[in-house]
Amino acid sequence: MTLGNKGQAVAIDIMLVCICVSIFAVAIWTASMGGKAPSSEALRARQDYVKSMLITALYTTPDPGDQRYSAKSISDLMAMYLTSSDAMPMDIVIAKMKEAKIGEALSEKVVGSEAEWFLYSDTDDASGSQGTRIICLHGKSGSDVVEECDLDVYTNVIKVYAKESTAATATIVFPSGIGKSFISMPIFLAVKWS
Repeated sequence: MTLGNKGQAVAIDIMLVCICVSIFAVAIWTASMGGKAPSSEALRARQDYVKSMLITALYTTPDPGDQRYSAKSISDLMAMYLTSSDAMPMDIVIAKMKEAKIGEALSEKVVGSEAEWFLYSDTDDASGSQGTRIICLHGKSGSDVVEECDLDVYTNVIKVYAKESTAATATIVFPSGIGKSFISMPIFLAVKWS
């Protein structure tokens, strides 16, 4: 610095004060959050990843070599199952769900532990003509095995416990079977991280 250049000295002093105040504010914020600031960012990243996995899985088009389903996405197959399980058995939905490769995509995000995923949807037909239909598929990271979830024998409910989990939802629409009305139903992808 040259003598008599007070503007330069003041500018440097202001920059140093701003830097010190910023560092102090971040330190106080992190300490008051119990060090959770980085983990909340990781949680948001996981949430975004699970949402993108759900959308990708629902819009995956099965193997084009199978002419019966070459123009259908997996969400179309699920809607067909919910409309008529006789016309679209769950075995075909499971076989085509393997092609979405959720377990393979999940293994890229899991470090040191094995994660599990659950794709779940439930409908209770108000007319009572078709009864309740449930879609619950399950898989693990790094595996292409897709299976139906196990129901609790006593309560007929699916129970999953997790310390850390992330879920995303989307909506599928299918014909109700009564006139020209449709049913809009949420479908969930839940990931059990540990």
